[in-house]
Amino acid sequence: MQSVDTAVTDVALATMKFFKRVLPIMLVMLVCNQLNRSNIGYAQEHLQADVGIGAAAYGFGAGLFFIAYAIFELPSNVMMEKFGAKIWLARIMGSWGIVSFLMAFVQNETMFYVLRFLLGAAEAGFFPAVIFYFARWVPAGQRGRATAIFIAGSSIAAALSGPIAGMLLSLHDVLGLRGWQWLFGFEGLLSVAVGIAVFFLLDARIQDAKWLTGREKSALGAAIEAEDAQHTTESEGKLNRWTMLLNPQILLLCGIYFSVQLSIYANTFWLPSIVKQIPGTTDLSVGFLFAAKWQDKAKSKRCW
Repeated sequence: MQSVDTAVTDVALATMKFFKRVLPIMLVMLVCNQLNRSNIGYAQEHLQADVGIGAAAYGFGAGLFFIAYAIFELPSNVMMEKFGAKIWLARIMGSWGIVSFLMAFVQNETMFYVLRFLLGAAEAGFFPAVIFYFARWVPAGQRGRATAIFIAGSSIAAALSGPIAGMLLSLHDVLGLRGWQWLFGFEGLLSVAVGIAVFFLLDARIQDAKWLTGREKSALGAAIEAEDAQHTTESEGKLNRWTMLLNPQILLLCGIYFSVQLSIYANTFWLPSIVKQIPGTTDLSVGFLFAAKWQDKAKSKRCW
């Protein structure tokens, strides 16, 4: 009984260390993700003025991101299982950062379309890779908490994106660059830098974690292996993943998620330009107003 109690304590200690060490890294990654997803909304008016990308071209380019994301999501997940979540997360961040940086040099609609498609392909698999990483490190009893903290961080990330975008857009003609070029360039390079840091800060396996004691590694690894074995046994004889896609409950949840995302990205892509039409507003004030909107949304979620 003593050994069982000791193992449970070691698993709890290891999980607590994971929350303190790894979750902050994941939240920084999420901030970078949100910055690169939302920056196009703040740059819309400037892209139209400097590059000639009108509303129709802008809307089409914004949608191309999600077409590429959907196409490459499954292949990305397959490659993640092959190379591991650590390497794949670093690759995803680095590649989307490079594409976002190249957006600073867009010159016409065709280049805009290509880069938006490449951005979706580069980012595909980010959230599944994070969840998969949690599954390799966090016992099932705490995995929901880890995922909830990570998802809740999206509101913080969205709130930060507005002021940061406003400040960068205010750098008109600094070093000969337009504000929107600073926006894409800085946020793209930031993602590349964080992606490199992720490669060195995250551990691929529990046994590689120097911040865990030997006993904690053994206990946590055994707990994860036991859960994997149980899930494998329970899944035998059940529907495969392709058949599950036709499950009415799955389709209903997909429909709900589609509707939620439709409203979120309608705001992300179009609201900054709408707010900018208010007399007296600037890029910086639009950024702070957008941040206030996200803070109010987060408060409404907590109340609900």
